[in-house]
Amino acid sequence: MSSQPKFEGAFNVQTDFYIDNGKVKFGPMEPGFKSYLELMNKRYKEKLLDSDFASSDRKSMDNKVLNNKAGAFYGLVLGHESRYLAAKKDTKFDLVAAQFPVLKKGDQPKFLRRT
Repeated sequence: MSSQPKFEGAFNVQTDFYIDNGKVKFGPMEPGFKSYLELMNKRYKEKLLDSDFASSDRKSMDNKVLNNKAGAFYGLVLGHESRYLAAKKDTKFDLVAAQFPVLKKGDQPKFLRRT
């Protein structure tokens, strides 16, 4: 039903339909979504986001990660990203898991991935 939250989760919204306290919501219609878009726009202008994010596919992501062109990315370490560790085995390359972001230090993410 909904996409997996990433940065938008810090604003207590998702990019699609989701259930919040038993109520169906559509993230882009929620107040926090505008704040999320404003922050992403700011980060994009600061060149902190990949300028090709909208057209990126697995091949281009693999290329960026394996050629040290990516500093951080969203993925599952047990998924295809484990290939990165194998491919860079004899280097200082490493992957480190990070919690979904929050706006206030000490807060816990509202949305978590369930498998």
